[in-house]
Amino acid sequence: MKAYYKIPFDFESLTAKNDADKISLDTSVSQHLFLLATTALGECKFDETYGN
Repeated sequence: MKAYYKIPFDFESLTAKNDADKISLDTSVSQHLFLLATTALGECKFDETYGN
């Protein structure tokens, strides 16, 4: 089974050696669509074509 992780990622719990929060596929898709819609075109340093 694939693991889908919540955005924003909680690094504090990871450094405390806790498991990262997992979410459903539907929620993951919703979060990534929201991220894509709220990111300006060219804002991502690694992929200038990412964003809206």
